Amino acid sequence: MSDMEWLAQLHRENYESLLRLARHRLRQSLRDDSEADDVVQEAFTLAAAKDIRSHANPRAWLFKTVDQLCRRCV
Repeated sequence: MSDMEWLAQLHRENYESLLRLARHRLRQSLRDDSEADDVVQEAFTLAAAKDIRSHANPRAWLFKTVDQLCRRCV
């Protein structure tokens, strides 16, 4: 499986959960979750740039990154 196929699969498997997390975090801090999709997409862009395939737990990396990106939105 190529890196892009792997990343696409990771996206399919985790997008909805990551979006829920982003919406929740943004509502807590800003009372507005309109940027949630952008945050999740940015996390996947960073994942591609950093080649997280070799990370011990890519899914956990994504969740932590989405959480941190949401904190930056405040």
